[in-house]
Amino acid sequence: MPASIDFHAPQAPDLGGLSLGDGDALEVGRSLFELMRAPSLEIHQPDQFIGIDLLGGRRYLNILPPMATVVSVNVGDNVMMPIHANRINDTTIAAQGPMTAAANRHGIPAFFAAALDQRVQSIVNLTNQADGLKNATVSVEYWPAVGDTTTFVIGSRTIEVTNNGVRQYSGYRIVDLSVAEPATNTVRGISIYQFTQWPDHGVPRGEAVDQFMLFMDVFERESGSSNTIVHCSAGVGRTGTFIVLRQLLEGIRNGSITRGNLLETIRDRVWEGRIARGWAFVQSPAQMVMLVERGLDEASEHNMRRGAPIATDSDGRDTLEATGGAGTGGPAYDTPAMTLSDVEDMLRAGRIVDPQDGNRLVIPSDAWVTILNGLSAEELKSLAMFGTSMLRPELGYGPDVLRPVYRAYAGKRFQVFLAKGQSIDQISAFVQNSPNYRPGTMLGQAARDVLTEMVQRSLASRNRSR
Repeated sequence: MPASIDFHAPQAPDLGGLSLGDGDALEVGRSLFELMRAPSLEIHQPDQFIGIDLLGGRRYLNILPPMATVVSVNVGDNVMMPIHANRINDTTIAAQGPMTAAANRHGIPAFFAAALDQRVQSIVNLTNQADGLKNATVSVEYWPAVGDTTTFVIGSRTIEVTNNGVRQYSGYRIVDLSVAEPATNTVRGISIYQFTQWPDHGVPRGEAVDQFMLFMDVFERESGSSNTIVHCSAGVGRTGTFIVLRQLLEGIRNGSITRGNLLETIRDRVWEGRIARGWAFVQSPAQMVMLVERGLDEASEHNMRRGAPIATDSDGRDTLEATGGAGTGGPAYDTPAMTLSDVEDMLRAGRIVDPQDGNRLVIPSDAWVTILNGLSAEELKSLAMFGTSMLRPELGYGPDVLRPVYRAYAGKRFQVFLAKGQSIDQISAFVQNSPNYRPGTMLGQAARDVLTEMVQRSLASRNRSR
């Protein structure tokens, strides 16, 4: 929690006996949201906002930034003015998305000035073109076209923003900018990571869930611990959920958060966010449910990587690697060994297609199976996530391209689980309860297909032994 936050703020509400054993993630998440609703409204009283003038304006009358943690912009001669943004921790700022020039002429200039002042290197943009009734004031693309430079003036400062290129993927894009202030010889590279499949007040659904987790993985890999601004429209719901989810995933992966303290940790991180940003930080029951679901799923994944029984606590960390002959089956084929990078290059070029479809087929189906068998479980997971970002249905590269990859990934993971002592019943329960394997998704269907085959083989083996 930032040092500037008032530590005399009300304490987080007691969980009142609520635990992950009370029901599924849906019930627990909704209950936690309701438990925190009334206490959160008492953290910041309306009179503290009277007379405050926000540079860049405010989009919603009931969403105001607490002054204890507000971010201010230097408009020249060290004159500081607050904007609609708050510091959540040492490296993260939650902000309202910039308003269009027509709605507020200072919105975009103030946003980029704050990015320079706060030494920001990454911006997470969770808005899209259908953000609801206030869409007319949302500047979804507040950066110039590729190759262009836009000059912004804020007070006595002049800031130049150049678009160096856009990397477009399925469900998200990355915009690479240079932000310069000639008067101070300052030039900073800033990348905007925009996820476009998250509805206002809601959560990603269906295929968008896989796209979002890939988006988070890419962001973490590229940005690391860099200073980051996270925003949506108001900068509280989707923004708060993203920030808390990052904290949860980091804690689970480094061993400081387990299933045993997950619920308490979610409450504490949301409470701290509401102290820093306001009552609407994680704005809807669905968003709280998402935190519980994703936290439980990651905790289970972490345990499985260590070979621990499903749904138990664990400290430390390990990696999941498939070894020996734990593959997906299929005929041997005389083909050169291929690395993950080789396969990604083929996928990027659009040369891997549905093995049942002869169009654009570069390698025979049995060779494709052999190549997949040669990759580890972690490599297959990486390939599946990478491939999801490369799908271009309009060019003929639809979901069928990746079905064999997801199938190979599920098969190899389950073989590793068996090798580590997990029973088929345990694996089945894990699949049924894991948000990652939800029905209707490519990975979910692949997991169910492979499980069905495992059960059939097991039954056949028993019958033969009698």
